[in-house]
Amino acid sequence: MAWTRDNRILYYIDSPTLQVKAFEYDIETGNVGRSRVAIDFTPYIKRGTLAGAPDGMTIDENDTLWVAMFRGSAVTHWNPVTGDLLDIIKLPVPYVTSCCFGGTKMKTLFITTAKGSSNEEIANNHDPLSGCVFYVNLPHKGASSFPYVINQTIKSRL
Repeated sequence: MAWTRDNRILYYIDSPTLQVKAFEYDIETGNVGRSRVAIDFTPYIKRGTLAGAPDGMTIDENDTLWVAMFRGSAVTHWNPVTGDLLDIIKLPVPYVTSCCFGGTKMKTLFITTAKGSSNEEIANNHDPLSGCVFYVNLPHKGASSFPYVINQTIKSRL
């Protein structure tokens, strides 16, 4: 999930339908309102531009989405207002799971991968790079994250 900078839109990946949905969101109440399809991956997959299914995502300071393509060897960059594909970052492994911005200037995209999704896939995957974390330095800056304070009771147990 990802929220726009103004916290009015919540984006949710629905992997089985190959869509990212946008929901109206009220940060004061936590209520979710009307939804629309922000990104439909189906036409891009049918044309062969993309493969796999959307998995994890992050958002940048311009409210554009970066979506990992599981079994697709890529992270895709999207305008969720128009549904347009802006860019594709190819990776040397198939199971791309998620991504997030980090680094001192929030311009490094960290990308997680897996060895597979089933015991059989994992056992048959001999690619030494599968399961690694990759990074790409970009001209785009990631959105700021929400600060989080750990409850002191929990913190004392860590």
